[in-house]
Amino acid sequence: MGVVNYKKAEKLLIKINKKYPNVIKHCKAVSRFAYKVAKQIKKNGYDVDPEKVRVAALLHDIGRGRSHEFHEFEGAKILRKMGEKELANIVLRHGCSSVIAKELCIPGDFEPKTLEEKIVAYADGRFDNDRQVTLKQRYALLKKRVTKERWKIIAKTKRRAFRTEKEIKKMLQKNRAL
Repeated sequence: MGVVNYKKAEKLLIKINKKYPNVIKHCKAVSRFAYKVAKQIKKNGYDVDPEKVRVAALLHDIGRGRSHEFHEFEGAKILRKMGEKELANIVLRHGCSSVIAKELCIPGDFEPKTLEEKIVAYADGRFDNDRQVTLKQRYALLKKRVTKERWKIIAKTKRRAFRTEKEIKKMLQKNRAL
């Protein structure tokens, strides 16, 4: 990981999203959960960097201060400008970017690949604002809340989200509390 530690990430998140306190609370909740998941997965023998997960999860929605619909791309852009390529990739791959990129004919692979990317994407899917929910509940809440156009995009991420959850739960087997 580059020069951004948790404290610097927190200051950056607050600076860019000062008008959106709910985004800040959401990011902090996702970060706590993702960090807990990553530590347990590491304890179970998998190669994962819990601190990188913690910081990336904190920054996963940093781009919302600039664009709601394209926040993954905006967040990645902010972090790339800072020289944080790994964090930028995690932020870029956490949400709907793969669907949006496909629809806009943007070349590249935007699906979560690394364990860190998968954990952040999974953790984000487990929170409605700063309240922990199941993935099933999260998708139901989103369907009620977002526009029909946005739902068409979000719905295309559902299969991947449940596949990722299954993969992560398998790695967490020694600790079923999460």
